[in-house]
Amino acid sequence: MKKIIQITSENMEEELSSITSFYNLNFPKAQHRKIFKRHIYSKDCYKALIFIIKSESHVIGLLESWIPEKRPDVRLFATLLVDEEFRNESLAKQMIERLSSEIKSIDEKLPMVVTFREYNKDTHVSFYKKFGFKKLILNGKYRNGDPMWEMRI
Repeated sequence: MKKIIQITSENMEEELSSITSFYNLNFPKAQHRKIFKRHIYSKDCYKALIFIIKSESHVIGLLESWIPEKRPDVRLFATLLVDEEFRNESLAKQMIERLSSEIKSIDEKLPMVVTFREYNKDTHVSFYKKFGFKKLILNGKYRNGDPMWEMRI
């Protein structure tokens, strides 16, 4: 059975290891553990909303969003991962719907923004259009100099 779980300060420590392992398996160079903790525990600063999907005891999906300090006028749709084995089961859609529902419940009016790199632009544009993201713009560069593309709802 697959279950969506919202990560909060109450369950972060319990879930942190499995979230980090899942993330690092997909992005081995990132080592994201400290960032997850910072986003959750600095909720006033970032207003992080993080959801995972678990199948039995394994994390198979992750959605992470927050309001960046440098761009307080948007909610950044930062991470969306689904284990390859479970793709095409609408799990990404379920997490996005859960995020949208949570945003509505807290009456947040900020536009949601997703950013991605040049090398995967076409794939991301077609994927995010399905969820209502529009207006593709070039919006700066990542730290490594890669162009940063942005879409928003």
